[in-house]
Amino acid sequence: MASLNACPDGRLPDVAEAVLEQEELGQAGRMALQDVLWLDRHHVQIPSRTRRELARDFELADHLGYPDRFMGLLGRLWHLDNDPLGGWTTPRPTACAARSSAT
Repeated sequence: MASLNACPDGRLPDVAEAVLEQEELGQAGRMALQDVLWLDRHHVQIPSRTRRELARDFELADHLGYPDRFMGLLGRLWHLDNDPLGGWTTPRPTACAARSSAT
């Protein structure tokens, strides 16, 4: 903390970049730090249509030879939920529904 407090404000982005490159951060911490770094950076808007076209033309089979590496890349770029159905639950059948389906 003393080193960070002594660091001039203009150098903090460099320190954050070094932390991202050299330190093992949890996904939430990494994403939060990246979000702060990217706030003031110029970025190119990519239209939804272009994103859809890229996704359609993306050859997934080319990346499945190394699934751990591919999932690692995705995990660095997006927050991947451990529960792919996150928030979508399948309702359990009630006793009445079970009886009606049995008849």
